[in-house]
Amino acid sequence: MKIYKIAQSNIVSSEYLASEVESFHHTHDDIIEGDLLQRIQQYEFWELVEYNINDLDLNEWTIDDDIVEKYINETKNNSSYPPVIIDNKSYEIPTIVDGTHRLNSLNQLGYNIVKAYVPYNEEN
Repeated sequence: MKIYKIAQSNIVSSEYLASEVESFHHTHDDIIEGDLLQRIQQYEFWELVEYNINDLDLNEWTIDDDIVEKYINETKNNSSYPPVIIDNKSYEIPTIVDGTHRLNSLNQLGYNIVKAYVPYNEEN
């Protein structure tokens, strides 16, 4: 598993985040399928935070058990993983923008808190 770099700042632009997402997805089809980039670009900035897995619906999207198993094996050998992306502003409940398989694998490994990008709240 490749070691994923995280921006020097906890606040990143949507362009930076979209570029990072494109860099670690397995195929370009993963990116163009659905509205992933549009969901990232709807906010100007994103903030890297620690996020509680229990606040998420891990079955929100279709899960491929083989991909989850692959992430479990990779994470056992190297605890570095790309942060997930959570939209905790647009809907009544937080939704997973990117990282459903990573979240499911981390959950199965017993993680409660994960690194996640959430829309930056400029009021803070």
